[in-house]
Amino acid sequence: MDFVELSIESLREESKRLAGIIAKDWQPDLVIYLAKGGFLIGEEIAIYFNAGLLEFDVHRTGDKVKQNSAIILSKLPKYIRKKLRESELKTRFKADNGQTQSKTLHLTKRYQISINPMRVLIVDDSADTGSSLLSAKNLAEALFPNVEIKIATLNVFDEALLRVQIDWYLYANCLLGTPASKDNKDYKKFLNLYENVLSPNSESANK
Repeated sequence: MDFVELSIESLREESKRLAGIIAKDWQPDLVIYLAKGGFLIGEEIAIYFNAGLLEFDVHRTGDKVKQNSAIILSKLPKYIRKKLRESELKTRFKADNGQTQSKTLHLTKRYQISINPMRVLIVDDSADTGSSLLSAKNLAEALFPNVEIKIATLNVFDEALLRVQIDWYLYANCLLGTPASKDNKDYKKFLNLYENVLSPNSESANK
């Protein structure tokens, strides 16, 4: 299994590449990303299409353990981190199939939009089991009835495709190390960007 590590710069470029692929078939007027991994992806794609932007926040039962282990992960060689990520992924697949991992998902107040969207794009960094994206799609349908909803990710695993339709993606069955991961060298810079974000199409951002 390939392990692809992305910096903030390369993540932005890959997000633009994904947007270019989407633009060949479709154009969203609202982009929704899953926090925090989908933040920069959603931002770049929203700018590309001059679309509105919203954030869905997801909390899983394994997040606290993952945060504590990240301090150790950041000090390990890449090949060891790859092995640990593979092990974590297998555990996630097993937990999700057994319905032992609970999660909550909600719309945050980070952004405000003034449009009535007709075409909504949900984005994330990777579709592992697909359960979070399926929940996101269900929430988007509840918030915006009678709109067209599609999904795009940088990476997708076969397990996710069994659960939810991923309309566009760049990688298949790869481990991604993005700036949203605490063991990534750009994590602190990413966190600063995330905590000080403004909507890319807001009036404040355009002044």
